[in-house]
Amino acid sequence: LGMDENGNLNNPETRWGGITRKIETNDFEAANIEFIEFWMMDPFIDNPDHSGGELFINLGNISEDILKDSRKSFENGLPPQGVSINDNIDTTDWARISTQQVVVNAFDNDPASRLNQDIGLDGWDNSQEQIAFENYVAWVNNHPNLTSATKSRMIADPSSDDYNYYLDDNYDNMEADILNRYKKFNGMEGNSPTTEMSDTANADGYPTQGSNMPDIEDINQDNNLSETESYFQYKVSMRPNDLQQVGQNYITNKQVYQNGSKTETWYQFKVPLAEFEKKVNGIQDFRSIRFMRMFLKNFDEEVVLRFARLELIRGEWRRFLEDLCQPGLSIQQDPNLTTFNI
Repeated sequence: LGMDENGNLNNPETRWGGITRKIETNDFEAANIEFIEFWMMDPFIDNPDHSGGELFINLGNISEDILKDSRKSFENGLPPQGVSINDNIDTTDWARISTQQVVVNAFDNDPASRLNQDIGLDGWDNSQEQIAFENYVAWVNNHPNLTSATKSRMIADPSSDDYNYYLDDNYDNMEADILNRYKKFNGMEGNSPTTEMSDTANADGYPTQGSNMPDIEDINQDNNLSETESYFQYKVSMRPNDLQQVGQNYITNKQVYQNGSKTETWYQFKVPLAEFEKKVNGIQDFRSIRFMRMFLKNFDEEVVLRFARLELIRGEWRRFLEDLCQPGLSIQQDPNLTTFNI
């Protein structure tokens, strides 16, 4: 599909981007959870000509194997001495990983080892990534359309996993807005600096740590690498024409606010769990919902979704779904056709 001179995809609508997290309450039937509910600001206020796309929500079992090598990557399993030590280390097409099991989810006690362990799920720092992914580096160097600045940026961090603190002095010098300041906050390489490393990174001495825990592919921390994909999928249209009418596209409420000279519209979405778009890989019920994944697809340009709330809503009443008719009773109308609102 190719890229333009700045490294952006020529056909971005063919890709998707998303985020996954664990669910604390797994048995939705016992908890009587009935809805996914969220408030979201109209994402097209500043760009009314945006063509939009779709928001998908998956509930169920989601693969934790981010790097598709069927191996569990965890930073604290890497040798604290660095790449010169290869004991209990294996390599795949994706990563340099430990062959040992996670015992304690914490970095080595020696602060000096942080530089050798806090390098992301691929197990390599930037200079090692350039060697491990030499085919990618060669492809970038030989690309006819990319500018030299774009090539330098892509080769400097082949895995694109660098972390950058949102109050970094570089952002101050650039006068970056809040969206650009957080673009690399989820990066895993260098996101757990020690106090001494933070003091070195900035003159004011504020902590620059994004997490004090090693990054690991075991999202729900059950000491297993789940590779199962079986879930209920829900689809919500994020196209401008579908974000107008309350009562359609799962929109149940709409609020308009005046923010200075700017008018902001907020929509409340309420997606019933029973109205899933499809079931994937034979999931049968809501008794074991371990993960939630949200992703965007079919967008041909950037979009920012601002959520005010994102909640799982339980019912105080439980529906009785069986037939109320008993043998011998004479009922003139089928009671299952009755609408009952609380």
